[in-house]
Amino acid sequence: MTIRNTIETVLNEYLDEKSQPIKNNALAKLLRNGFSEDAEGLFTENIVSFGSAGKGNWATAPWIGVFDTDITRSAVRGFYIVYLFSSDMSRVYLSLNQGWTFFS
Repeated sequence: MTIRNTIETVLNEYLDEKSQPIKNNALAKLLRNGFSEDAEGLFTENIVSFGSAGKGNWATAPWIGVFDTDITRSAVRGFYIVYLFSSDMSRVYLSLNQGWTFFS
């Protein structure tokens, strides 16, 4: 699967999958794995990718992040690139985010 295919899969299937349990869900697993399998050889060894479909319950806006491990390995500190899906799955946004939870 390519990065594009992963994004399209989330956009096309997320709303239907939200009616199913999140535990052991294939789409939730796809989001948690991020682009790690898609981008094999595309990223350098210090780049990792993972995302979230929610913890225990489905997220309103799932996301997939791309992290430079020299800067951060977490979404709660540092800065990183994130693909953020709109709640109605009509759009996906690419943004540069800064973790804030670490500071509170």
